[in-house]
Amino acid sequence: MHIITWKIYENVEGLSPENVDEIGDATLFDTNLMVLSINGGKTVISGGQDGMNKWLERNDMKILYPTITTTEKPNDRQEALLRLGLTGQPKHKIQDDEGNNLTISIPWSINHQGLMELSRFVGFVKPELKPWVIVVDGDVAAFMHISDFKKPHYGVTDYEGGGHNFWIPFMMSGGRSHGGYIMVLYLPDLQAKMLLKGLKEKDEEKTKVFRYIMANFPKAPLPEFKDRMDWMHKKQEELDESDGESSTMFNELQSLIRRKDPSVYDNKHTLDGGYVVEGQEYDDTEVFKILEMHK
Repeated sequence: MHIITWKIYENVEGLSPENVDEIGDATLFDTNLMVLSINGGKTVISGGQDGMNKWLERNDMKILYPTITTTEKPNDRQEALLRLGLTGQPKHKIQDDEGNNLTISIPWSINHQGLMELSRFVGFVKPELKPWVIVVDGDVAAFMHISDFKKPHYGVTDYEGGGHNFWIPFMMSGGRSHGGYIMVLYLPDLQAKMLLKGLKEKDEEKTKVFRYIMANFPKAPLPEFKDRMDWMHKKQEELDESDGESSTMFNELQSLIRRKDPSVYDNKHTLDGGYVVEGQEYDDTEVFKILEMHK
């Protein structure tokens, strides 16, 4: 199980988090269930992550500084939040002094974590997934929403920038690593923000975020790179069976790209093949077809 925690702050215009008091925490269990604990647990709200983020926005709050942990067993407080968030308060049937049947709920108290009541249950809606393009060139070279990738301009900026006219021919020719490729990740807004921020962190934090994203959300090759990634997947399976090293696959991939082998190289998506057409948007029809499969 992946457990991600954030600190909750009031969203005060013009003030940075350093100048605003922390008022609670948000805990996300894997990909959907989020439980907010505010004012020392006096207010506990649970639901799907999209609903929780909208609730925070409506109430002028924001979450910052995510911490990712991987565990087979949540700690006592996390277990309390998980059980409370999923089931609410236990309900008991009683009779009052006049013999009327009543149903009451009582607060949770788990492993000395104190009394916690679920103030509000928002309900679960599957997070909305959106296509994000990730360019891998040895390391992650770029990460952007499909709407930015499809723009017709030719150019490249930082993680957020650079359109298809730059990245597709550059990666089809191998990129700087001579073994680059492009994928599509289908992510909710929250995880997209986590990855965008995580890519600019130190290697350890970046790796944590990347592993969480890759393990929990749909992904696919950009259609132009499907043959290359199919070859990589097949080759990795062969190496796993023979206890071979991944470097063997990468070296072979580099060699095939240099030779312009059609199993991993499509000349019509290179500069020599005339791919760059200034003013023409990328056709994302196939990208959204794959998204429909995950709804």
